Amino acid sequence: MAASLFTRTLIILNDLDAPATLLFTFDDQPSDISGMGTVYSQFFPTVFRTIPFPAGPQPALTSCLGLGQHSAELSYSSQLAFTSPQIEEGVVIQAATFEPIAPGYQTTLTVKDDIVDFSPPISNSSSRGDVIQALNSTGGKVAIGVGFMDVQGRRAKTALVWESVSSNSTVIAKFVPKLRAYVAPDHRVNEILRSRPATATIWEMDLNNLKRVSTWVFKRKQPSGEYFLEELLMI
Repeated sequence: MAASLFTRTLIILNDLDAPATLLFTFDDQPSDISGMGTVYSQFFPTVFRTIPFPAGPQPALTSCLGLGQHSAELSYSSQLAFTSPQIEEGVVIQAATFEPIAPGYQTTLTVKDDIVDFSPPISNSSSRGDVIQALNSTGGKVAIGVGFMDVQGRRAKTALVWESVSSNSTVIAKFVPKLRAYVAPDHRVNEILRSRPATATIWEMDLNNLKRVSTWVFKRKQPSGEYFLEELLMI
């Protein structure tokens, strides 16, 4: 299951003339996968990260020797996982349980003595080797999340949430690690987004196509005021 796993680290540096907050989310998901549904309709993305930046250039932009105080890192692991997310006031606070899984495999969520648990993944009985599947066998409606393990492999991060999944129903997902960035200050990490942020996307990237570590500079064009992320290429 781990043959093609990878990690990605994005370093974000600040070169702004005014404070601004970056929001990252995986809200660009396929809409042509049978049984998966559509983002912002049948399932909802969570806020992966928010990064508030003050105004002021980043010292590392000139020295390229260190990160400095106005920088942030984002880390991603391609090890997928199903989660049973606990949700409070629209925010995923933690996963009651999770199960690492690979495309072509399926798991079953059950409950015993009020404890929910996923079964060890098995190869799915169909020929759908590009999706992961989770059957709700708890006897009631539950939330099921799709996400990925942290880079240490100890915890799972919920990226997408299917709410009120009926008993004996199956969540089918093909997670695409296409990360989008918005300038949006009024959101919290792990918040379930009910609709796309009101501002335009300023950056998007399929993490499959990035180097293991890449550095990006948060900038604003003048006089248009348009925000963007520009890759800092080390020579």
